[in-house]
Amino acid sequence: MSGMETGLVILFALLTVYAVLTRRLRLSVLAMTLLALIRPEGGLLAVIAAGIALLQAWRDAPIKGRRGIPPRWSWRREWLLLLIPVAAVGVQPLVNLLVTGSAVASGNAAKSLFGIIPPDLGVIAGRILDNFARMWREFLSQYLYVSGAAVVGVGALVFDKRYRLAAVMIVLWLGLGTAAISTL
Repeated sequence: MSGMETGLVILFALLTVYAVLTRRLRLSVLAMTLLALIRPEGGLLAVIAAGIALLQAWRDAPIKGRRGIPPRWSWRREWLLLLIPVAAVGVQPLVNLLVTGSAVASGNAAKSLFGIIPPDLGVIAGRILDNFARMWREFLSQYLYVSGAAVVGVGALVFDKRYRLAAVMIVLWLGLGTAAISTL
């Protein structure tokens, strides 16, 4: 807790997972939106969670049409609320663009491996793969108690039909989030 946004990201990430698990649409939209506004990795979870929430709503629709797709009139307008966190992902780049003329934040530009001069795709790809592997190796070995608990928790979600989509959401976020961070 270095005084940065870490605590808020953890709070809204957990609230997002909880709200999607318990199928509280409005709470999940609020949590996803705040998460997307705080961090780019939060925006990634917000988009994944919005997709999972929409898929849950689609599967729970009372009337199914052909191929299991609900007819248009059975879709609820409140499901359009899921567009809010997806749109919130674009707020930071838009503000950066309006203020600085570039959609990329200066911190990301300074840390990004894609900014290596001269650009060498082999070196960039190698460093990204090394970063990705190192993060997972450290997570699975040095933080064994955390990774063990995470594996048990996700495993428990997988074995309960009601929460399988939540397990997919968590695994996607961890995988894609690690991949995104690996570019820095």
